[in-house]
Amino acid sequence: MVLLNLVRLFCNKVYCTNFKPFLFKQLKVLKKPINRNYTCAVSGNKLEYNPECEKKINNQIAVELGASYTYFQLAFHFNKSTVGLKGLRNFFLALSEEEIEHARYLMYYQNLRGGKIILTDIKCPENVEWTALKALEKALDLEIRVTKAILDIHQLACRSSDPHLASFLETEFINEQYSSVRKLRQMLANLKVSGESEGLLQIDRELLHKYKPKLLLHPPKK
Repeated sequence: MVLLNLVRLFCNKVYCTNFKPFLFKQLKVLKKPINRNYTCAVSGNKLEYNPECEKKINNQIAVELGASYTYFQLAFHFNKSTVGLKGLRNFFLALSEEEIEHARYLMYYQNLRGGKIILTDIKCPENVEWTALKALEKALDLEIRVTKAILDIHQLACRSSDPHLASFLETEFINEQYSSVRKLRQMLANLKVSGESEGLLQIDRELLHKYKPKLLLHPPKK
């Protein structure tokens, strides 16, 4: 239910505009609501859409939602009063939101190409006692796996002579994934050098000021 509510929350923040056939620029998070009347000429028509690409897009939706689920767990671990690392809480909430956004982009793309969205079960995150180091290592592992899965779809799109899908992945995913992997590697390196005491507190303060997840804008009423 938590993940479903997250999807509902962010679906209300999307507005599609300015579609150009081979530049998938319309998916921008704005303050306007979804345009419920948005249609596309190829919707409902697979138009040379490789069934294997369609299947992999559905698999990737599950991968993105699974990553979001794990980040959500990590965020509220660091939010506990016995842990109190609110910078890491904000950081992992932001990552969770980002993965849901990615899943939503993929769902819109599946609709755009006339594919069928098939959602699958999402595996529960590991139930372990997280440290900052373990959590960042887990996040890095997740981002590397997500990146490899995206690159696998991109290679399939190229082999299938599907420039639309290839361009979509390049524009909306690949550069961002490389950036995320690089950022996490830097954070891990800094934490290992400075140690999980004073160094961790400094990193946490920086994250607290840098990341302002949407979920924190509407805390539950007491």
